[in-house]
Amino acid sequence: MNKAKLMGVGFSILIGAAYTGAAAAQEAQESQQGGLQDIVVTAQKRSENMQKVPIAVTAVSGADLASSGVSDMLNLQQKAPGLYIGTGGATALVFIRGVGTQNPSIGDESSVATYIDGVYQASPAANLFNLTNIDRIEVLKGPQGTLFGRNATGGLINIITRTPQFETHVEGSVSFANKDRLEVSAYGTAPLSDTVAIDLAGQYSNQYDGFGTNLMTGNDINRAKEYSLRSKLLFKPSDDAKVTLAAYYSRTDSSFGLGRRLAPGAVGVDGTTYTGGFWDVDTRLDAFNDVERYGASARVDYDFGGVDLVSITAYQRDDATEVFTQDAVKAPIVDVDIVNGNRFFTQEIQLLSNNSSRLSWIAGAFFMKGRAFYDPLGLSGLGVGGDLKIFGEVKTTSWSAFAQGNYEITDNTKLTAGIRYSSDKREMNGHSTLDGTELVTDDRSKRWSEPTWRVSLDHQVTPDVLVYASYNRGFKSGVFSTAQLGAPAANPEKLDAYELGFKSTNASKTIRFNAAAYLYKYKDIQLTQTQGGALLVLNAARATLKGFDFEGEAMLTENFSFTFGGNYVDSKYDEFLNGPTYTPNPAGGNTIGSDDLSGNRLVRTPKLTGNLGLKGNFPMGDNRLVTQLNLYHSGSFFFEAENRLKQKAYTTLGGEIAYEIGDHWRVWAFGRNITNKKYLVFGESGGLGDIVSAAPGRLYGVGAGFRF
Repeated sequence: MNKAKLMGVGFSILIGAAYTGAAAAQEAQESQQGGLQDIVVTAQKRSENMQKVPIAVTAVSGADLASSGVSDMLNLQQKAPGLYIGTGGATALVFIRGVGTQNPSIGDESSVATYIDGVYQASPAANLFNLTNIDRIEVLKGPQGTLFGRNATGGLINIITRTPQFETHVEGSVSFANKDRLEVSAYGTAPLSDTVAIDLAGQYSNQYDGFGTNLMTGNDINRAKEYSLRSKLLFKPSDDAKVTLAAYYSRTDSSFGLGRRLAPGAVGVDGTTYTGGFWDVDTRLDAFNDVERYGASARVDYDFGGVDLVSITAYQRDDATEVFTQDAVKAPIVDVDIVNGNRFFTQEIQLLSNNSSRLSWIAGAFFMKGRAFYDPLGLSGLGVGGDLKIFGEVKTTSWSAFAQGNYEITDNTKLTAGIRYSSDKREMNGHSTLDGTELVTDDRSKRWSEPTWRVSLDHQVTPDVLVYASYNRGFKSGVFSTAQLGAPAANPEKLDAYELGFKSTNASKTIRFNAAAYLYKYKDIQLTQTQGGALLVLNAARATLKGFDFEGEAMLTENFSFTFGGNYVDSKYDEFLNGPTYTPNPAGGNTIGSDDLSGNRLVRTPKLTGNLGLKGNFPMGDNRLVTQLNLYHSGSFFFEAENRLKQKAYTTLGGEIAYEIGDHWRVWAFGRNITNKKYLVFGESGGLGDIVSAAPGRLYGVGAGFRF
């Protein structure tokens, strides 16, 4: 199907859906009190009603995340159609509409950018964390190549934490669950003066029992412990000026994603197969990942009269130790012991118009200086031939300038145009030793520079219905293979995205329904290949993705509502000659080869995902009973481009029932993955075999909390 026909079909789907939504809206109860509240997002770096923004956005409040049982980044996909989050070791691998990064190695960055309070999170290794102290999360779909241009080829996750208040407020909670899990959180905010307010959020969680056991050592596996602190200081010397200082610290000790075993039917490199339980492993090492993160930022907002200035300065640091068996068998073939770290400084300056003219605009510049390193990446065992240590460091210097304007052609029609120019320099240096003998040295640098842009046209059909069309170019920087010294650098990714969408709310504010159809042309896709226990980054040729997504919310009665969403994407490599293949060897492991993978589906991209949430709020005198049930479905997908190692379709169920006593006390019971569905968060094929890691199983418990 050519581009014009596809967009025509997509437009027909959207118009039909809009008509259906409007018809349903007319049938809604006109006499109903209240209605759905407007959702404010910062998708264009200014606060706007989500229904007026010509971008596909999913916005979820912190309260909704908590009641839905979405307590960490790994489960955020349950709330945003088209979002996939898996793991690569201890690193989050994030994909939106099939676009993401498969490489967990240091020195690389995700194709889906993550921001916390406006600060770009450069290290993917720091993006697996619990979701606490959250005001809201926005998931922006498609390239954000202008305003959030740092590698946001697939989209971005924008996390906004709570802001200090000039009224004293404290809250806290404690919960207990099976697997001997304890979780405690607390938050407090108070004024220090008429112009200064402060807050502090703390969280501790510990799952003492693992979902599985290491059958060889007898110890628990697939468990985690985390604690974190985050604080902000807000200074408002005048109505025109605001300064926000923030600092955070967290420590995580987890084996999720690192507890590896052979896939069903796979023969390990030692000739054995795995016969244990789904959440168990059978290896000589107890895998773990210990990550320490901390950082600070300063944000300055100043109104000059007609123009706002925003300055965001930040420093981030993380250090991690990972230990696991690359081969997932008992024999000492390849043991991995990694010590790595990241250090990043970022500075962004924004100028935003704040007048009421037909033209609104934003311009700015972004600078990042950082280093990521292995100190070292250690590989040992019979498959290595000794004790191999890889010391690698990548220094990144990036700067960009951007501008975007929105012009009201008529009272109801608006044109948006923006451009960004980015320049990235990466400097790679390192060396490797085998049993103390120098093997390879590497000292190179390379610069990549590209413009990216956005053009969109939107029209307000009625005050409650918006339609739009957009074209966006995304760019992800090139990267060195830090674990494969001397390997050629992978070229940058580029993505051209065409989108048609609409956003609608009925007159009585009881139904919200948004949808979009999209066509992506994707080239020089960065994929990974496991060689000798370490990862090599390479470029696939090009791919086409076409699909549509939708989401909405409906208030059926004053006390009952539901949310829903879905995404369908048809993804395939248009051309991928000499793509990596892994043919099972009956004697054990896989034989690495190459083949024409053109026509195969993209990695970690289900054709269909969907979610449904049901919420009830039933007054009981001065108290109330609140219930929530959440269903998430993922279609099948492949972990590798050869389309052999597969995750089957699965559906998970979670929920919560809470009794709220007045405005101050709350007790609840909850369940996550109630049906104990077995699915994977990690899969990899290589010379050592087909290796997988299990997602968490059923978790259920009770909790109590207060707020004053």
